[in-house]
Amino acid sequence: MKIGTLAGALASSVCIVAIATPAQAQERAFDIPAGSLRAALDAYNRQSGRPLIYRAEDVRGARSPGYRGTASPEAALDAVLTGTGFSARMDSSGAIAIVRAGDRSGTGPSEVRAEAPQVSDSTDIVVTGSRLRRMGNDSPSPVTTFDRAEIDRLGSATVSEVLRYLPQQPYARAETYSSTGAQFVELRGLGLDSTLVLLNGRRLVPSAADALFNAVDLNAIPLAAVERIEVLSDSASAVYGADAVGGVVNVILKKSIDRPSITLRYGGADGGANEYRVSGAAGIDTGTLRLSLVADYFRRDTLLGRSRSLFSDQDYRRFGSIDQRSTSANPGNVYSLSGGNLPGLTSSFAAVPASGSGGNLTPADFSATAGQLNLESTGVYESIIPASRRASIFAFGEIDISPIVTLFAEGLYGNRRTDSLYDPSSLFQETVPADNIYNPFGEDVLVDYLFAGVGPTDTINRSNMLRGVLGLRGRVSSWDWEVSGLRSHEDGYNVTTNSVDFAQADCLLTNPAARVGGACNGITGSLNVFQSGPGGEATLLASLVANPARVHYSSDGTQLLAFVRGSLFSLPGGAVEVVAGGEWRRESISNSRSLTIRPDREAIGLFSEAHVPLVGSGMNVPGIYELGLTGAIRYDHYTDFGDTLNPEVGVTWRPMPDLLFRGSYGTSFRTPSLFELYAPRTTFVTSVRDPRRNNQLTSGVTRFAGGNPDLDPVSGKSLTAGIVWTPRFVPRLRLSASYWSVEMKNRVGAFPVAVLLATEADYPDRVIRADPTPADIAAGLPGVIRSIDISRINYGSLKTRGLDLSFDYGVMSRLGDINLSLAATRVFAFDTITRPGVVDLERLGVASGQGTIAKWRATGGLQWSRGGISLGTTTRFVSAYDDVDPGLQARNGRIIPAQFYVDFQFSADLERIFTSQASGRSVQLTAGLVNLFNRLPSFSEVGFNVGHDFSQSDMRGRFGYISLSYQF
Repeated sequence: MKIGTLAGALASSVCIVAIATPAQAQERAFDIPAGSLRAALDAYNRQSGRPLIYRAEDVRGARSPGYRGTASPEAALDAVLTGTGFSARMDSSGAIAIVRAGDRSGTGPSEVRAEAPQVSDSTDIVVTGSRLRRMGNDSPSPVTTFDRAEIDRLGSATVSEVLRYLPQQPYARAETYSSTGAQFVELRGLGLDSTLVLLNGRRLVPSAADALFNAVDLNAIPLAAVERIEVLSDSASAVYGADAVGGVVNVILKKSIDRPSITLRYGGADGGANEYRVSGAAGIDTGTLRLSLVADYFRRDTLLGRSRSLFSDQDYRRFGSIDQRSTSANPGNVYSLSGGNLPGLTSSFAAVPASGSGGNLTPADFSATAGQLNLESTGVYESIIPASRRASIFAFGEIDISPIVTLFAEGLYGNRRTDSLYDPSSLFQETVPADNIYNPFGEDVLVDYLFAGVGPTDTINRSNMLRGVLGLRGRVSSWDWEVSGLRSHEDGYNVTTNSVDFAQADCLLTNPAARVGGACNGITGSLNVFQSGPGGEATLLASLVANPARVHYSSDGTQLLAFVRGSLFSLPGGAVEVVAGGEWRRESISNSRSLTIRPDREAIGLFSEAHVPLVGSGMNVPGIYELGLTGAIRYDHYTDFGDTLNPEVGVTWRPMPDLLFRGSYGTSFRTPSLFELYAPRTTFVTSVRDPRRNNQLTSGVTRFAGGNPDLDPVSGKSLTAGIVWTPRFVPRLRLSASYWSVEMKNRVGAFPVAVLLATEADYPDRVIRADPTPADIAAGLPGVIRSIDISRINYGSLKTRGLDLSFDYGVMSRLGDINLSLAATRVFAFDTITRPGVVDLERLGVASGQGTIAKWRATGGLQWSRGGISLGTTTRFVSAYDDVDPGLQARNGRIIPAQFYVDFQFSADLERIFTSQASGRSVQLTAGLVNLFNRLPSFSEVGFNVGHDFSQSDMRGRFGYISLSYQF
């Protein structure tokens, strides 16, 4: 797998195509189709491994004859440029500038450095982590990139699946974590709301259906339209504003499509989760007008719990744990109401006999099951992976309205449906009266019962999302500018069906003579919970189904962005680059369950960045080949909570051309979400144990919950320091290491009742007590609790630090191209505090329901290609960690073993293999296996009732896929 550090910010007028280091000058096979020069240069970059630098507007409209055959990289490039009016010029670093023939003043390597794997997709360069015109490998903060070729090699079907191969994301929650089937990203494990997600460099509004998490559902982004995914695993609030505490994920969609194409894909796992995808893309480039369109349809079938043993058999005693099967079973269980023996039996409880039929049972029929219980693995009904359908269309267009001004627009439409199944409704300790015609005991009894005859509860989530961008950009001398507006809207609903109306069930359990009119909503007869089976006729069961519970939701976002950037003046080390701009946005979220959370929120941001090259490569300073400083600062004002100012500083130092030291420090923030601030207050009566009254159980306590408009923003600070080595004597070798540290304060959370009562002295206004009675005073006790307030509050902090390591190496020879890579993250500490002065259970190397932080995560890859055929394997590794008892929140002595997942892929370009002429067409056949050795999760108690750690495991198991792509 090739995951490189992204080339950083550069002028929108400059297009960079690059790889890590120059390749050896031996001959190799090339297959570069005729067409636009820009597409030919992109293809040359991918096939040769040579860094190229050129101005996109210079090559616009130029056509290349292409090249197919075996030649040295130099000869192949000459053939590609034949008749185009352009030539190549190389400097000592190996970077190649594409300039007009005879031009000695074009963009050269002294202005930009090309080292990271990136293929630009338009003149509108979108680079994560900075708005400056600098290259990413010279940036103080590293950026990891999954380009399109890498995405295809991984065999992933969604953006979230791609990010599973990112070691900086310590865990990935299963789709069933959210009732909508949403998937999120959590860099460094800092929380769902601490990673900013961008689409083409502009922020996405958090998904309305998941307002509780204040996070973007990655499933809203069609992977078929993605050109690359850039990940900055460092705070970036000084550049992008709120929510970038843990880092930034920037998804870049395809904007330049030289030839139309269509792709078909099918995949499946044992027992379900079959996938079907059809996608197509087309584009137009007339020189002044550029249009592209990508359409994608994706369907995934469900994977039911009955297909995996940890769900189908929840008796975990076989792993040395406990039996977690439910007593709400079918057939069910009967209990004495008084606690004494059931009539005619020697026990207070008994299992309903499996052979029970109708109303003919007597107490004697229970003699064999007295003292026994029926137990049910309800996981068999649940969807491990929910069924889903997604249809998306992405369109991009731009037109040059003058030699220096371009009008651009983009639009994304998505329609999604997710269908999640849960276990059927059930009765637990429900009273069945003596006069129920099926009650064989002649007295009131208690019953546990599963409505298996009604079937699983079904939650359907549907949404439509529309997002559009319109803007202008241009260039004046050495300065460029951009003004753009964005509008997004999401509308949908969540509906729960096939759940039981318990009022109807209660009516059907009572004496028919006591019913109004002798019927329950027109249904006569009684519900039979003393048999193995559905419990009644079809009409009776149909009457039990409650009306669908529907929740509507919507979100709106409007953004305006303007900036200008360029060279302020020149120093001996180079030009001082600056950018300055402003941003305005308005967001709103509504939910019919909690009414409108707030009509809207507005924010205004002002930002500026600068890069100062203190020492340049031409200054001949001993020990300093290059030295640069960067700085960024951003001011944000929010209408609902105030102001915040966040700076960031960085340094880059090259003692020699192939060795880079870098570091950065910055502050960041996250605004409280609209849900956290304005979720309506709710109240209900409960019982609590009072630690100040000797753990007395106090009933009738009013509990308040909801938002808190007085919340402060979450603040953070981050530090990174690293080294990158690209030795010139070993072409295509790149080694890097980065130390990182992140600290967050004022984290927002709902107060657990036990934590609140244990720290009552710190929050006296949240626990209201009655005046102590004379007896209380005599005993030294406070008054009884009348109410508690567990609404959200700033009270938590988190500190984590670690080391990122990466290795990339490539060899090109007549036997083929070989690429070897390894990326790993070692976490040294992960400390959280959720109440003053008290440290939580250690999170590092310990299973956690909040998401397990393993000490090591790594991804390695090995790829070989030659003559249109490629083979590749990718390995994911998670180090062993301790399991915990979720109830006691303590280690239980069990070790979750290290996890290795191996993927394999084969790909063949059939057109290249069987056709000798360079037609420009491509027929790509790809087949692969994810989790080749069918590694299923080890048992873990942290996943109560599911038997595994869902933050680290993939219950899908081995997954095979095949795709066919045709480029016309």
